[in-house]
Amino acid sequence: MVPGAAVIQQATVANADVFRALWRAHLARGQAEQDVRIIATAASLLEALDRLGPSQIVAARISLAGQEWGAWIDLERSLLLGAAQPAEVYLAGTL
Repeated sequence: MVPGAAVIQQATVANADVFRALWRAHLARGQAEQDVRIIATAASLLEALDRLGPSQIVAARISLAGQEWGAWIDLERSLLLGAAQPAEVYLAGTL
């Protein structure tokens, strides 16, 4: 789903309420810090959660170009919803 990436660990989102609360907090921080990458990822994930439900979103720790990332995939469309670093921060509560 991410060309050239190796999946280290993955799981579907188990708890929609926790996932939503975490990503609302990441969105608020991204807005305060004007971090467009986190704003875009958070907005995409929150929209996908409302549209798909948690069982259709996979959270994954991936390795790409020697770096680890948190990545989220829409299973319905096989589409990358977003990616963020550091993986351990953004995958907290998911993996």
